[in-house]
Amino acid sequence: MIIGVLLFIPAIMFYMMALSNMAYHNRLGAAFNMGEIIQRIKTVGYGRFILWWVATMIVSAIFASAGSLIEMGSSIVGFFVVPILINSFITLFQARSIRLIYSEGIDTDNTQVNDTSIVNE
Repeated sequence: MIIGVLLFIPAIMFYMMALSNMAYHNRLGAAFNMGEIIQRIKTVGYGRFILWWVATMIVSAIFASAGSLIEMGSSIVGFFVVPILINSFITLFQARSIRLIYSEGIDTDNTQVNDTSIVNE
C-alpha cells in the first residue's frame, strides 16, 4: 500500500497539471507536453502541491460525507440535493483550486522571465 501511495502522488501531480495545461492552452496536445508540465510542477513546488492536494481532498471528503448524511436522512431530498448542489460544489471547488495552483505557477514563471529580461536590458 505504501508503494501504491508513493506512486500515486507523482501520478496525480502530473495528471492535474496536464489537465490544467490542456485547458490553459486550449489544445489536447498540451496535456502531453511533459517538459512544460514538469516545469509547472517544479515552479509551484512539490511540497506546496502535495499540501494543496491533501487540503482539497479533505474539504471534498467533508462535503461528500455531508452529502451521504443527507442522502441517508431523506432519500427524496438527498436524491435531488446531493447531485445538484453538493456534488456540483465539490467538482467546482476542485476545478477552481487546481486553476489557482496552476496560475500560481504561471505567475511565478512570468515574474522570473520579466526579471531576467530587465537584467538583460
